[in-house]
Amino acid sequence: MIQAHIYLGASRRLLDATTSRKGFHTADDGIAFTGDAIIGLLAMEMGLNALRWAVANSQSVEDRFPAPGYTEMTRFWARINPLRNYLVHFDQQISTNPLASLVIDAAGIQAGNGLAVGFAQWRGWLDLLQPWVFAEMLLPAEPGAATARAPEWVEVPAPTGPSPDETQLPPPGVTWFGTGLVAPDSHVLQGRGSRFSRVPTVVMTARFVRGAPGDVRLFVTAPDQRRFLVESFQMPPGTNLVSSVLTGMTQEGSYSVSFLDDQDSTLAIGSFVLDDRPPSTSQGSA
Repeated sequence: MIQAHIYLGASRRLLDATTSRKGFHTADDGIAFTGDAIIGLLAMEMGLNALRWAVANSQSVEDRFPAPGYTEMTRFWARINPLRNYLVHFDQQISTNPLASLVIDAAGIQAGNGLAVGFAQWRGWLDLLQPWVFAEMLLPAEPGAATARAPEWVEVPAPTGPSPDETQLPPPGVTWFGTGLVAPDSHVLQGRGSRFSRVPTVVMTARFVRGAPGDVRLFVTAPDQRRFLVESFQMPPGTNLVSSVLTGMTQEGSYSVSFLDDQDSTLAIGSFVLDDRPPSTSQGSA
């Protein structure tokens, strides 16, 4: 429990440092942002693993584990453990695989092999576990001589390796824009960019920070700062990738797009500029 308390506290401090960093004026700012996120995730993984050891050696700890329960925490640990390994060995990834990639932005961390964690979910587990761990540390405990038991084996998601399609999809919480899709069901954009000349439509692909609960609303803020509800639709539970089309844009300037759930929580955001200059695009690069 002491190990969990230390590691979770370190993870909290680094997560706060990551998400509070707003201005990036030098390369050092970006390095600090990236480093805080990576080391913070490593600390989170070690904190959760310490709790796995505590539960493996104390039935009463498992019985007192806060909702949604130890099983759900283990599932979360099993998601971030392979991502932690990917980050630790990223230098080997980029030396052996040209498609290896790592994206860290305002929404979370995403590796090119498809493993990802959102900052909001990460913080949610810290909010749940830190007060409980501190309370557990204050309970009286009788030392024993029994040999510690290792936690039960848990199957973790096997990284599939980065694919060309994955490197052409946005990271969690981000919306990308283009002039079309390479295939109707691919979500991969043609003519991807952030600035477009006068075009009849702009196609976008968004990856949500979590699986959509059902009702999703698409809002667009025009250059004159008027905000429009463009579309409201239902998505199957757990779906986190969607493509859509914007039409009828008549003003030059910057457009902001946001996907919200039925609780007004942001699922993905993005922006692009519409003007009469030649478009700035990239064909399928990430």
